[in-house]
Amino acid sequence: MLDEERWPVRSVFFALVLFCAAASPVQAGSSSARAFSHVYRVLQHPRCKNCHPVGDRPLHGNDSHPHSFGVQRGADGRGLPDQRCARCHQDRNQPGVHKPPGAPQPARLKLPAGTTRWQLPHPKLPLTFEGRSPAQLCRQLLNAATNGGLSPEALIEHVEHDPLVLWAWDPGSGRTTPPGTHQEFADAVRVWIENGPACPAPECRGNSPRRPAGSGFRDGGLTPKKPRGRTTSRLAGVLRPPALAD
Repeated sequence: MLDEERWPVRSVFFALVLFCAAASPVQAGSSSARAFSHVYRVLQHPRCKNCHPVGDRPLHGNDSHPHSFGVQRGADGRGLPDQRCARCHQDRNQPGVHKPPGAPQPARLKLPAGTTRWQLPHPKLPLTFEGRSPAQLCRQLLNAATNGGLSPEALIEHVEHDPLVLWAWDPGSGRTTPPGTHQEFADAVRVWIENGPACPAPECRGNSPRRPAGSGFRDGGLTPKKPRGRTTSRLAGVLRPPALAD
């Protein structure tokens, strides 16, 4: 291979090495990393994920299908003016299989008895769980701009005591619960934060994100289209950096 043909290969190789090295802040075997692995599994369970959707429509059931009746997040996270969450969701689960669930407001707020906590996150801070990779969700949870303005200490307090979090392990008849117990989840969040917090590195292999048409990449990934010229056959299969999942 000619020297001028080696440079593109070397450039791609060293760029990938530097990217993956910079994105690997914590060893996978650390206590913080192991704790976050459990946290991630819990947050991807339907009892958690269904209220943290990609769009403005909450999800239902273990298959996470869109909420009935066209229910939407609304301007404050509590539903549209004519479809407020509180119309169906009270401060406790309704009796019966798959009846409307509910949860109370935290006692510290000293709101009137019977005030429901049921809502989606505010649209300005939606904190999406659905479809997020471990690396993406980890960074969202640690960023006050995307986690509801919570400090790490406040995040621990939130998962330990917020009635909506506690509800996931008492969701009413006919609903499954996240893996483990609530106490195990709260302990995992504390270990994750107090011993790191560790975030998984963005993956350097796997499925690639979609790319807009005409972006100069094949199959919506990060594989460049074959260049024209005599070096194509020599570089084919070499200038194919692994796709990024995050």
